[in-house]
Amino acid sequence: DISLNNYFEISGYYLNQNAPNPFSNETEFSFFIPEKTMVEFSIYNVFGEKLAILRNNIHEAGKHTIQFDAEKLIAGTYYFRLKTEKISRTKMMIIIK
Repeated sequence: DISLNNYFEISGYYLNQNAPNPFSNETEFSFFIPEKTMVEFSIYNVFGEKLAILRNNIHEAGKHTIQFDAEKLIAGTYYFRLKTEKISRTKMMIIIK
């Protein structure tokens, strides 16, 4: 696991790469937010279509983790996005079956 000292960008928000990646069915996302804020955490396909919203509520400041079961998705490249009132961060993940 990454230490909190490595978690900060200039903005104070950080979206970690999912682990494991690539993965077959289950992975974990983690992110850090420096203040209480509305968080939307979503999964997208390569065409930019939103496939799932994993979080859409207010989160307290600190580190948060999300478990994700991708059993219903086919193998391929996908994107996950952390969006708050101040920032939007996107990273890529790969599902193998």
